[in-house]
Amino acid sequence: MTDDDQMSDRMNALISFAEARDGRRYSTKYIAERATELGYRMSASNLSHIRVGRIKNPTFRAIEGVAAVLDVDLREFGALPRSTTADALEVSFRGVDVSELNELGREAIESVIRSVVRDLASRPEFRSRPLE
Repeated sequence: MTDDDQMSDRMNALISFAEARDGRRYSTKYIAERATELGYRMSASNLSHIRVGRIKNPTFRAIEGVAAVLDVDLREFGALPRSTTADALEVSFRGVDVSELNELGREAIESVIRSVVRDLASRPEFRSRPLE
């Protein structure tokens, strides 16, 4: 699996896992509509682009929406173990107007994120494992 395919492969693996667990098929349209109903605005087109790899870096909110629809823990998606601390910081600041924070505020947020990433990286369930 290449880095370019990683997100789409993981998203598809998550959906396949839920389908096998629930004994039903989840269409892209259903997932997107249900995610929107749950407050995670998503179009079927956007989700389709994630699933085929056209969108290589989906927003955390999109991943969170799919996980909510499929009733799976975000850790099942498995994106964090392969991310670096810098990636985690980037994702954490995405959508936040950091320019309005003073230096102390930015340092405090960065410190919290680094602590969380360190804690998660030490847990076996967050270590990289091959998808089946």
